[in-house]
Amino acid sequence: MPEPTHPSADLGEDKDGRSVRRDRNVQLAVNAARELFEETRNLPTIEDVAARSGLSIRSMYRYFKDIGEVTESVVELVSSEARAASQLPDPAGVSTADRIDAFARARVTIYELVRGTFLANIARMIHSPEIAQSGAAIRAAMRSSRTSLNRNYSFSTNPTEVTPSTVATLSPRWSSSTSSCAGAR
Repeated sequence: MPEPTHPSADLGEDKDGRSVRRDRNVQLAVNAARELFEETRNLPTIEDVAARSGLSIRSMYRYFKDIGEVTESVVELVSSEARAASQLPDPAGVSTADRIDAFARARVTIYELVRGTFLANIARMIHSPEIAQSGAAIRAAMRSSRTSLNRNYSFSTNPTEVTPSTVATLSPRWSSSTSSCAGAR
């Protein structure tokens, strides 16, 4: 018997075609809004998102109450990606240079994930108490994560552990694999 090719095959047997189509359309809209945030650094309108995603304005309002809900969905998506990127390997048995490298790479990745939507969401927070509250919760979680990183992924207080040769070994790693960092020097 041939393998099912319907999109619901990936999402579980209990999903019908309408649910699969709805989920796909919501994801199209969220991705389109994210692209618009990143390109324009402004809040898109429902019409802009509909045009970019290929959905009708009517469908957009079927899936989202207003542009604030679209923005919230983008924030949730970016936040979950940033949380995943902030996970660092267990520091046990890892050299200081590798810990610094992992920490710096995680921070750059998080920055690259959030930079496109940051300014638009700041503007949205001014007009939406719900998004302002969500932003405050995200900032608190990031502070908590940073505190946890500092506590669990701390670097030696012994200044002799970080030597000029340790620092020199980091430079080639950054210049060869992370263009954002290489340009920032």
